[in-house]
Amino acid sequence: MAYSTAPDVQAQFPGIASSEGGAQAIVQRLVMQTVFAVLESQARNALVPDAIISTILNQLEVRVNYTPLHCRKAIRSLTEMDG
Repeated sequence: MAYSTAPDVQAQFPGIASSEGGAQAIVQRLVMQTVFAVLESQARNALVPDAIISTILNQLEVRVNYTPLHCRKAIRSLTEMDG
């Protein structure tokens, strides 16, 4: 994940985060959603009751230590531009 404060980069890649904190929040959310989905799936496969699954998931805290790339320039490839 990367972020950019450069208007031209943001114009080329509208989904790019505009700050380091924004990029970190995106990564944190993606990791947390994935961890929860895997744990919930495994618990259901093991026939753990929903109430216990909920209790377990509510106690979890996912921490991600990640420093996103600061993108100052970006160039789209011709294949990306052509579709």
